[in-house]
Amino acid sequence: MKNIIFKHIMSIMLIIGLISCSAGNEYDNLQNLKNAISGLWEIENEDGSYIRWLFLEDGNGEIFDGFVGFQTFTYLIDEESKTINIHGLNGNYHENGDMMIITEIDSKSIIWQNVSRNYEVQKLKKIKSSNQKKDDILKLLIGTWKTTESKNNTDVYFAFKTNGNVTITRVYESSYKINSDCNEGLEYREMTHVGFFSINNLSYYILMLGSENVIKITSTSDEVLTLNKVEGIPEVPTEDEYFNYKAIANQWTGNLGISYTYSYRGREYSFKADYTDIIFYPKTNLDTYGLGKQVDFYNDGPYTYQYYEFYWSVDRGTIYLRYPYAPELNTAISDYRIDNDRLTGRFKGSNSIFTLNKIVDYYDWTPYVEIYGYKASDWAPSNN
Repeated sequence: MKNIIFKHIMSIMLIIGLISCSAGNEYDNLQNLKNAISGLWEIENEDGSYIRWLFLEDGNGEIFDGFVGFQTFTYLIDEESKTINIHGLNGNYHENGDMMIITEIDSKSIIWQNVSRNYEVQKLKKIKSSNQKKDDILKLLIGTWKTTESKNNTDVYFAFKTNGNVTITRVYESSYKINSDCNEGLEYREMTHVGFFSINNLSYYILMLGSENVIKITSTSDEVLTLNKVEGIPEVPTEDEYFNYKAIANQWTGNLGISYTYSYRGREYSFKADYTDIIFYPKTNLDTYGLGKQVDFYNDGPYTYQYYEFYWSVDRGTIYLRYPYAPELNTAISDYRIDNDRLTGRFKGSNSIFTLNKIVDYYDWTPYVEIYGYKASDWAPSNN
């Protein structure tokens, strides 16, 4: 009987011992702390930014921090106190070294206290390294990726090209775009799996691994962007083109070479307009399309003026005019140019260049007072 009781007691103690061991830190089952921390680890901060730590077994390492970029460091481990002393970093780090106190560690995560940051608690997750080479990973980037900058609600397109170059296109209010090119090419750190490039003195870092269809970009502007792959960049004018289009929205006067034919007693007479006043109203202050009014004035002939209303739009350097009450007049103006207060151009199919001078800037009308009291297709008979 005593033997049976003794066996039960030993079994219970063995179970308790096993439970106690399994409940301990997994680090206790690892050979040593240096082996435990070796590899690539990532911290995702509350603001969405990232830090990547790479610890090599030889006591060297590399860190990627979106605020300061890449840095290398050396580190020493105190096995007894479970502390890591890191040296060689600057920027947001302590010039005399940083101490991390490990409170928990297993094969997938580390929780440490950063002594240099008032014992800030940080959680690191293990990142599985990719065996793919630089060229193979960069091939995954080729194409166009889109994101939206929250601070100004602007769509941003990153176009990664086969030659390694990068173009950033910002589309403002779906109206115009500004292109920026990086001709130095995209670099890639294989150990930390971070790509990077610079445009206009701003550095961009791409956090990527493997074949993810969504990538994250952080930059020295402190904003983290999530990019999704898209088919391409929308067809909108460049900034110069857009403001050139926008400059059309004025009142102009000049000779457009307009004429009309008048039949009288079996004969046809042609009369040329002495000059034309024409106004372009944008639908809103930022639009490159809208309504327009046109008055052709004549010194000769049965009419002193002819009045029309039209719709206008600008598309890739061409002004399109559509007259709802006189569709035979529908036309387009190409090769136009606005220089100060002068608009020059030619009607499609014609080699003649016309010139208009600005009378009033639309953006100076507050509010606009109707200049003409005419109605559509209003023709005034001459006194002659």
